[in-house]
Amino acid sequence: MGNSRSFGLLSTIIIVIAIAILIIVSGCVEVGELQTESRSVDLEDADSVEIELDMSSGEMNVAGGADKLLNAEFKYNIAAWKPEIEYSVTGGKGKLKVHQPTLKSTFGPVGLDARNEWDLRLKDDVPMDLSITISSGKCDFNMGSSMLKTLDIESSSGSVDAAFSGSQSLLENVEMDISSGASSLDLLGEYPSLSGMVIGSSSGSVDAELTGNYSVLRLVDIDVSSGNAFLDITGNLNSDLQLDITASSGNVILRLPRDVGVYAYVQTSSGSIKASDFRLEGGHYVNDAYGESEVTVNVMATSSSANIELLMND
Repeated sequence: MGNSRSFGLLSTIIIVIAIAILIIVSGCVEVGELQTESRSVDLEDADSVEIELDMSSGEMNVAGGADKLLNAEFKYNIAAWKPEIEYSVTGGKGKLKVHQPTLKSTFGPVGLDARNEWDLRLKDDVPMDLSITISSGKCDFNMGSSMLKTLDIESSSGSVDAAFSGSQSLLENVEMDISSGASSLDLLGEYPSLSGMVIGSSSGSVDAELTGNYSVLRLVDIDVSSGNAFLDITGNLNSDLQLDITASSGNVILRLPRDVGVYAYVQTSSGSIKASDFRLEGGHYVNDAYGESEVTVNVMATSSSANIELLMND
């Protein structure tokens, strides 16, 4: 009697496993031949453009230098990932959306041999607001002189590298929201209009280098839940700057200017604080230029268990 029950239970388990395998196999995403597709979009009569780039999974490279509003090359080997492009112009304002369709299969994980690569070139001399959303993958953003007004990058899982150089005459605001993965931001160049920068990271490292020329930069806000943060703020500042750093764990390193006054409040519950080039004054860390320079960097750095270090440039 016992053997009969054991045999029945074993048979049931085998049937369940077989059904599960059948469901997964039947729902597998089919990887085919690599497709390469070139697309372009004319500016038409638009005076400015709002651009949305939305990728679910893959690698996205974005740069300037296009002779049209958009020059693009797409490579993919899953047919359902064929990108969709929409563009319209209303009242002199263009709206461009480049979108990766979502796979309809409920099951069927995508294999390691799946490829989805976007190489996007944007026109330099048109004012634009740009938002980039990438659920899983890698985003490389590299823009020289341009008329970009705002940049908003959101990534659920993967790495984001954003670099600027040259003249960014219209850039006003930069925001990066990273759920999981490393993020870096390099602002080298001329920024007469940039007033704020916000970077949030739930899990991963943040590396931000502000070594350009900033006329009206007033707020830099970095929030790291878990991971390391490095911020170099040694560029030329022409206005007072509020620098807010919040970290739960990891290491936080702030490189600050020597010839600009620094007034820093630093607090950590269980981590360490290093500020050998600064002196304590009324519970705050200050440098020799504090109270002497026309511009002041006000720092608010707090953490639960992160180690915080304040450095000055040579």
